[in-house]
Amino acid sequence: KSIEKTGDQKRTAEFLFQVAGLSLDGKKDSAMFRVTMQKSLALFNVLKDSARIVDGYGFLFYFYKSAGNFTGAFESIQSAIAISRKLNYQKGIARSLSMLADLYRDYGEYDQALENYQAAQDILYKTKDTSELFNVLAAIGGFYLTQHNTAKALEYYHKLIGICASYKKPDHNVASVYKWIGMVYSDNNDYGNALLNFEKSLHLYDSSGDIFEAARVLNEIGSVYNKKGDFEKAIGYHARIVGIADSLNWLVNMTPEWLYSLALDYYGLKNYSKAKELNDTALVGFRKHWFDIKITSQMELLATHIDSARGDGMGAYTHYKEYVSLLEKIKGEEIRKEAQKERFQNEIEKQKSEQEKKDAIAKRTRNLQYVVIGAFLLLGIFLLYGYIQNKKAKTKIEKAYAELKSTQSQLIQSEKMASLGELTAGIAHEIQNPLNFVNNFSEVNTELIKEMVDEVDKGNLGEVKAIAKDIEENEQKIVFHGKRADAIVKGMLQHSRSSSGQKEPTDINALCDEYLRLSYHGLRAKDKSFNATMKTDFDNSIGKINILPQDIGRVVLNLLTNAFYVVNEKKQQNIPGYEPTVTVSTKKTGNKVEIKVADNGNGIPQKVLDKIFQPFFTTKPTGQGTGLGLSLSYDIITKGHGGELKVETTEKEGTSFIISLPKNS
Repeated sequence: KSIEKTGDQKRTAEFLFQVAGLSLDGKKDSAMFRVTMQKSLALFNVLKDSARIVDGYGFLFYFYKSAGNFTGAFESIQSAIAISRKLNYQKGIARSLSMLADLYRDYGEYDQALENYQAAQDILYKTKDTSELFNVLAAIGGFYLTQHNTAKALEYYHKLIGICASYKKPDHNVASVYKWIGMVYSDNNDYGNALLNFEKSLHLYDSSGDIFEAARVLNEIGSVYNKKGDFEKAIGYHARIVGIADSLNWLVNMTPEWLYSLALDYYGLKNYSKAKELNDTALVGFRKHWFDIKITSQMELLATHIDSARGDGMGAYTHYKEYVSLLEKIKGEEIRKEAQKERFQNEIEKQKSEQEKKDAIAKRTRNLQYVVIGAFLLLGIFLLYGYIQNKKAKTKIEKAYAELKSTQSQLIQSEKMASLGELTAGIAHEIQNPLNFVNNFSEVNTELIKEMVDEVDKGNLGEVKAIAKDIEENEQKIVFHGKRADAIVKGMLQHSRSSSGQKEPTDINALCDEYLRLSYHGLRAKDKSFNATMKTDFDNSIGKINILPQDIGRVVLNLLTNAFYVVNEKKQQNIPGYEPTVTVSTKKTGNKVEIKVADNGNGIPQKVLDKIFQPFFTTKPTGQGTGLGLSLSYDIITKGHGGELKVETTEKEGTSFIISLPKNS
């Protein structure tokens, strides 16, 4: 408050920035962090301090990312990119793109991650910012290292050595690069090159006085000798770093992990007593100071092997039970990460969809302005030059018409993508049900297998057989629901594959039933509060008719989506006793087949009834409809299939759309 009274916005912003950082320490007051950081960013925006703005959004990005808030992380980094571009802050754009790449990488979107890393790299090469370029190239090299792409990883790490040559004091950076190159060769079991680069790294770290990093390189060297089977040399390196760690009281850092490495060496020499002593100490230290479930599981597995080799069956059994328990936790973590990844992908798609809608609206507005301006220009030319300039005016009119047709094609594609979004959401719901059964029965079988192992140990063969029978029944259910999911996918692939232009015999009742469910679940995916009654009345005597199933499916989906929209709108009016209902029916009339989609919404006003099939006409709010759905549907039915699309409506009571198709169209 004292700083604010001075009116010094720069000092106030910096103070709030520091408070935001402190609020995450100790009690980790996330609420205070968000409030103070947002206030700080608001002031830095006024001051146009691009560096601090990017730092602040980066802070928010890592905060939301660590909390699993993918929307917050994604929006924060997108804001940083947008503001950096607005202020032409190239370093900020590159840094933000690199952080966005980290987000994509962490959740398995490797193509998008690499695309953003490359974009950041291109910017930094142009600006010649070697410090930031070093970080981005290191990130790309690390990305390829985790993908076990040796050639690419080495390519980027050698680029880093070239960059380090321009530094005044490159020793520490070069040491890091040689360490990473050594890790690439070690991962590829090229021990000679691995040791050569680790020794270079060790020499540079020793020269710079960085004891901790030097110790980490010693650990890597020891691990290479362990992999080679030279356990005596491995012990020499690992014992050396454990001694350094003990002398500097590094218990809370890396000592437990290094003790585990040393235990592996003694186990390799079959000195099981020493291996057990070291591994047990490592386990205690690791659980107390720096618990990592994967490394701890490896330590428990080593303890199992050691006790087994020493003839301590009970000890081996105890450690193995702990190892299995940790594996189950790891599996649970992986399942949660997959769920988080799915949420992250959904958030990205949501962001893209919203941005595409905004872009489409803006583009439509611009195109409308261009058409109006063009029309006035053409009119002015026509009046000014008359018949003398007739040929020139005609050319310009044709050009304007071509641009209008191009714009219309783009909007038609947007409408198709909107339909695809509705369809995808419905398919996801349909497949989720059998997958839930598969997952649940798999988890039950895991528990039953544990019980069966216990009963085997007890010698209860009768109980073992009963459990085995339960497992067999569950496996049959898993196979059943797996085939069910497979059938759903194959069915939808048949309907959603690209149209070849060739009509094919299609069960129209099955098609209508599928798209009814998919449309309903697609809307439910967007709005969980949405509910409506679905009714069907299919004529089973129709058989199969020749149609383009993808095109007719798009028409039915469009009509159903509109129907669910209008009944939901009417439901918002809170009319007593009103139950939103959508009905789909089919029937054969002579040599034709009729498909009717009916709703009990508010109907279509007579004043707009004649316009509903016109392109770009819509009664929905701005941004919620392109006005092309019914126009496209009309063209598909009348021009593509030689049929009819009619509408019957009564205001306040409801609307029916009737598709009439020739049975042998």
